[in-house]
Amino acid sequence: MQTRTLRSLRRIALLALVSVAVTACDDDDDPTGPPSAAGTYNIASIQQEGLAACTLGTTGCTIENTGTEVIVVEDGQLVLSANGTFTIVVNGTVDDVDEELGSASGTWVRTQNGVTLTVTGFPVPVAGTFSTAAAEELVFTVPASLFSDTATGNVTITFDKQ
Repeated sequence: MQTRTLRSLRRIALLALVSVAVTACDDDDDPTGPPSAAGTYNIASIQQEGLAACTLGTTGCTIENTGTEVIVVEDGQLVLSANGTFTIVVNGTVDDVDEELGSASGTWVRTQNGVTLTVTGFPVPVAGTFSTAAAEELVFTVPASLFSDTATGNVTITFDKQ
């Protein structure tokens, strides 16, 4: 039971940081990315530092394999609503059992080159940046320790606007 609770807390923290990982300075009058950040973004890829990028597709992306538990992200969606609120839901499997890996909601604001998300109940905002001026792609970098107590480095998660 305690292992399950730790897993749940780790997932909540992960979603909170993914949701808040997009920070930027908004002092510039020439923002990077699309004119409107509002919309639906799907997880496109996940890359753990030192490993090859994994593009979500028919097999999903393994983000934790501790020898006792395997978590695979199969899909995820970040919705930035025009009213300044957001929701994120990530689905996948834990040890081959389908689950919602986590969800979160809160508020967001457009910044110079991305968005900043403030997750309800989480004290630290998370920032993401648009990959290029023309791309409608948000990139978040979060600590790998959110996925596993033994993981090191960072994990980069890319969302594509639909």
